[in-house]
Amino acid sequence: MLFAMKRTHPITGPFLALLLAWLCSGTPLLGQVQLILPQLHADAGQTIEVPVLVANFSNVKGMQFTLHWDSTHLAFLDVGDFNLNSLDANDFGTAHTHRGDLTFAWIDQSLEGETLPDSSAIFTVSFQVIAQSDVATPIIITDSPTAIEVTDGVEIFQVEIHNGMILIGNVVGTDEPLLATLSEPWPNPFAHSCQITGALRTTGPLSWELHDASGRVIYKETMGHVTDRFAITVNSDLLPQAGNYSILIRVGDRIAAIRKLIYIP
Repeated sequence: MLFAMKRTHPITGPFLALLLAWLCSGTPLLGQVQLILPQLHADAGQTIEVPVLVANFSNVKGMQFTLHWDSTHLAFLDVGDFNLNSLDANDFGTAHTHRGDLTFAWIDQSLEGETLPDSSAIFTVSFQVIAQSDVATPIIITDSPTAIEVTDGVEIFQVEIHNGMILIGNVVGTDEPLLATLSEPWPNPFAHSCQITGALRTTGPLSWELHDASGRVIYKETMGHVTDRFAITVNSDLLPQAGNYSILIRVGDRIAAIRKLIYIP
């Protein structure tokens, strides 16, 4: 059977084969499961616990993904508060936590399937805050090295990712108030293109990247050194299909803003 054995990290095998088979068949994937990371406040030197939350979590028998963070801001300590049948520390790959990657793969050994209320935490990750200055540092669910997949044992669920942010010190959000003044994307939703305009409060190399609803980076662009006003245009040919996307804008290595985009062709 599909879930007869525990897995090692990273994982391809049955999850990937099943996903490819369904994609090639043209059969729609199952309804959307949400994986949610919160926005939390912390101080330098503090130990924090970050819960991984779920919604629309019904009859799930297996799942996997990678949790990523900036290892110069947060140091991994432990995982705990397990809230899935047969979930334990063996379901996590910690070999690369020094570089900010924690892999996760779980199989319901009972094969009965897990159903949880919305906003339930499936586990928590503990970190030591090692950043020495005020900063907003993202913590994200991504598909490398372990791909994002959730299944009921027969079919693959669609997955929507809501990434989180750890606000360290005297920070109230991203570094947007310090780095830039930005418009909201317009139009949004959009069919052909949308634009974000802004002005930097500082000078530096400006770059932006698009993430799909699973958290995967689908496009990156570097605009070079910007000293004042700028405009970012997102064209529909960058987006593989209708749905929700997010754009992350950086000035240097600092996150200036994150905006949600809705593409409806």
